[in-house]
Amino acid sequence: MNTDIHTLLSKTPLAEAVWLLWHKALPDETLNACFTAHRQRGYQRALSFAQLVRLTSDALSQHNGSGRQTLLQHAGTDLLPVSEPAFYGKLRRLPITLSEAFLADGVTHLRPWLPARPTVEPPASLRAFRILLFDGKTFKHAAKRLKPVRTRAGRGLGGRALVAMELTTGLLVGMAADPDAHINEAKLVPRLLPLVRQRLAGPRLWVADRQFGDMAQVRRCTAEGDHCVLRLHKKSRFVPDPTQPVRRGVDAKGRAWTDEVGTLKSSRHGALRMRRITLHRGSLPAIVLVTDLLDADAYPATDLLDLYKQRWGIEQVFQQVSEVFHLRRLIGSSPQAIIFQGALCMMLYNLLLIVRALVADTQERAVATISSYTLCYDLRRALITLHFLVPPDELLAALRHRAATITDVAGHLRAILKQAWTDRWLKSRPKKCHRSPAKHQRGTGGHFSIHRVLLESQRAKDV
Repeated sequence: MNTDIHTLLSKTPLAEAVWLLWHKALPDETLNACFTAHRQRGYQRALSFAQLVRLTSDALSQHNGSGRQTLLQHAGTDLLPVSEPAFYGKLRRLPITLSEAFLADGVTHLRPWLPARPTVEPPASLRAFRILLFDGKTFKHAAKRLKPVRTRAGRGLGGRALVAMELTTGLLVGMAADPDAHINEAKLVPRLLPLVRQRLAGPRLWVADRQFGDMAQVRRCTAEGDHCVLRLHKKSRFVPDPTQPVRRGVDAKGRAWTDEVGTLKSSRHGALRMRRITLHRGSLPAIVLVTDLLDADAYPATDLLDLYKQRWGIEQVFQQVSEVFHLRRLIGSSPQAIIFQGALCMMLYNLLLIVRALVADTQERAVATISSYTLCYDLRRALITLHFLVPPDELLAALRHRAATITDVAGHLRAILKQAWTDRWLKSRPKKCHRSPAKHQRGTGGHFSIHRVLLESQRAKDV
């Protein structure tokens, strides 16, 4: 291996650690096998799926989401053996099922590298469960490059996904997506739950917001021996059992709560015995939870309320995925391409989460004290340095040679990350915001689904 490249790698340990982790967990053979299993009518000739993933990830990690700059950088190399239109065409035609499997299978290969120490500690009574949070994510800021949407007023939406996150690790473990951004997220639950159950063993505990707190979703979440804690939908009907005593108490903030046992009823989906926990918040609307964990002694109401508060973590993850990994700058224009970029951003988030956990483990710190933004910022500078000083083909060959010579990859990762530690990676203390929230400006909030516009355009052609 070239000595100069070896020296550069030793001076950019963060970039080396991320690349080694990606190479060991998701080699080209694994990515191409995922494509073969879920390709539908797609095919691989000059440009493989692994090359497509690498090019797109380079655009996100080095060029602030600019696909053109990445293609110009790799033009004429083995990584880009086709023209720009061919790259964008393949990206535009990727099946949505492939993007879903890419995230679900990828996190399975990354999981063994995660340290054993949990990222988030759930309430003590619930630690026997694999706690899974799920919520919807709409892919916004789509560019109007396709001809049918160029003259359309408003902002383009590139699709919608229902994403599941494992609470204790923080990993995004699966998603079910639809090209129509206006679809009700509850319709994606029947696709998401089997996808996650296939890869994660139980007992599982599903946690979700009010949109999913009806009898239909309760039935789905409690199938196969699973359990749920859902915020009750305002149209759902709960009938308390008068023979069961009502438990009362206060939470850590002094707010009163009530715990009742009764029956959740639905004209279409029957009835099921459930618990209803109501947290009274004064002038704010009460938080009403329903759960099939009927033993109030084993699963106290305060623990279930604390668990629901931790559901906000998935919203914070969506914000990090959008801001840190440039999901606000979309490379493709079709819903299929946008959904794939969303899946890749979530995969990069999982990868950086494992690096954060390894860094925190070497410094004996909590993962929450490490900043994703500054870690990603330093990683981006290191990657840009390597690609600026070394031709892409030579760099890739050197990295593969380096990976082949390391016998203990896990130990090597810990060693170089411990050496690379800097106090800049510590997260800043949260600051109080004293400004009043910005008001929505009239006439600027319109949006439309690109998928529906394309369907309308196709129907017009068929007439």
